Amino acid sequence: MSNNVKTVDLSDHATLMDCYKKLSKSHADLRAELAAAQDHRIDTDKWLATEKSRSGKLEAENARLRAELAAERERVEAATHYATQITVWTVETFFEPDKTGWKPLTELLGVLSQLDNALVGVREKRDKLREALERAREALIRISEKDTNADIVNGLEEGPCARIADKAIGAIADVLRETGVLDE
Repeated sequence: MSNNVKTVDLSDHATLMDCYKKLSKSHADLRAELAAAQDHRIDTDKWLATEKSRSGKLEAENARLRAELAAERERVEAATHYATQITVWTVETFFEPDKTGWKPLTELLGVLSQLDNALVGVREKRDKLREALERAREALIRISEKDTNADIVNGLEEGPCARIADKAIGAIADVLRETGVLDE
C-alpha cells in the first residue's frame, strides 16, 4: 500500500522554518476565514432576529387590522339592517310593494338608494296632497263668499255653491286615492 504522505527532513533548520511559516500562514488564513465566518454568522443572526421581530410586529398588526375589519363589518351589517327596516316601513306605508313585487336589496348602498327613491315618491305624494288641499281650500273660500242663503231661499238643491263644494271634495278624494291614503 502506498502512502501519499510527504516526508520532510526536520533536521534541516531552514526546511523546518519553511514548514513553520507555511503552517503559520495557513493557520492565520484559517483564523481570518473563521473570523469572517463568525462575523457573517453574527450578521445573519442579527438579520434573523430583526426579521423575526418584524414578522411578529406584522402579525400583530395583521391581527389588529382583522379585528378592526370584523368590527367594521358588524357596524355595516347593523346599519344595513336598520336602513332596511326604515326602507321597508316607508315602502309598505306609502306604496303598494305587494303589487309591484318590490323587495329590499341586500347591500347597504342599495338599500339607501331604495330609501332615497321611496322618499322622493313620498315627497311627490305630499306635494300632490298639498295641491289638492289648496284647491279644496280655494273652493271652500269661494263657497264661503257666496250667499248660500240665496240658494236655500230659492229652493235650489244644487246651486253653484254645492257644485263647488263637490269639486273640492272630489279633488281631495282624488289626491288621497293617488297617494294611497284613501282606498278606492
